[in-house]
Amino acid sequence: MIFSEKIQKAIDLAIKIHQIEGAQVRKGTTIPVITHLLITGLILARAGADEDLITAGILHDVIEDSTKTKITKKYLEKEFGNRVARIVVNLTEKSKSKYSWDQRKQIILNNVKKWDRDSVFVKSADILHNIRDNAVESKRVGKDIFAKHFNAPYVKQVIKKRLMTEALEKIWPQNPLMPEIKKYLKMFESLGK
Repeated sequence: MIFSEKIQKAIDLAIKIHQIEGAQVRKGTTIPVITHLLITGLILARAGADEDLITAGILHDVIEDSTKTKITKKYLEKEFGNRVARIVVNLTEKSKSKYSWDQRKQIILNNVKKWDRDSVFVKSADILHNIRDNAVESKRVGKDIFAKHFNAPYVKQVIKKRLMTEALEKIWPQNPLMPEIKKYLKMFESLGK
């Protein structure tokens, strides 16, 4: 599955939420957030995911990033089906205004243990792109990028990414994205040496 009306509908919604509502960019860059969502969907498509998983990959941040439209699980169920909505809700972090970075990451890490393979696959694509971007960007400009542009310093980022990788691998050891995740995690961790 490369493209469908459902995937186009997901792209349209992601563009609306991440571009039109606030022109959101990746931390520490001028790169639009929409690129992360599209790349997450592309990673899933290249790994053989079906339409629902690709759609969930494109929409995985839409609930937490919708500031004006306020996308809900109910809306996602109506527009994209129960499976997509469940995956997106699983990957949605708690409110940034109520929880610290550490708390939000720990809540997701605790919840991973309850996820099905669908949610693990989509989170794996998300983390693969994030780790790859963090490793490449830190290598280019230095790990101080985290102190300047992120909610947590480099050392905390490494620890949480390692713990998430271990949790995802424990649930699904044969995950086809795991070798790439480990490759970029190793590159990311090596910046601290």
